[in-house]
Amino acid sequence: MKKIFKNVKYEKYYKDILPYIKKDKNQQYFAIILTLGASIFFALFAINPTLATIVKLRREVEDSKMVEKQLSQKVKNMSALSQAYQNIQEDIPFLLEAIPLQPEAPTLIAQIQSVAQDAETPISNIIVSPVNLVASPATESSKIHFELTTQATYANVNKLLTNLTEIQRVVSIDSFSITNTGVDSASVELNLKGSALFKK
Repeated sequence: MKKIFKNVKYEKYYKDILPYIKKDKNQQYFAIILTLGASIFFALFAINPTLATIVKLRREVEDSKMVEKQLSQKVKNMSALSQAYQNIQEDIPFLLEAIPLQPEAPTLIAQIQSVAQDAETPISNIIVSPVNLVASPATESSKIHFELTTQATYANVNKLLTNLTEIQRVVSIDSFSITNTGVDSASVELNLKGSALFKK
């Protein structure tokens, strides 16, 4: 390899190129080429940070648009929730009557006595059990239990059972038994156990 470069006659190439370079016109072309080359070389170093900045700004703009879109969607969701709340706002008192925040045992007894009177089934005995203050994990609510006894005709007892499930307070009939009183063939005795929900 060294021998090859040693055999190259640089003086010959230099002597051939030198007259060509000495010409004014060629010197101008050569100067223009060098100027353009230098300009392009330095421009690349100057433009590269600018291009990087442009790319970064574009990404920031895209991120900002995405954030704006998400915020716009959240605003729409909040508006929809607000509208839904306004739609049910009038129903909230009825919901609180159905499942009150407290046991409200006296109110429950009054409602039971009212439907019993309407069904013509006089209540001879009603007991409300102690309130369980431990809420159920599944529903986060608790129950107040009650028992009642009444004597009436079978039709009236059946009406009472129907009316109990239709009162504003959410009441469930857990169990009941109907037996003949023996006094009158049309008269039966109802022993009922039920419960009502309340929200703590």
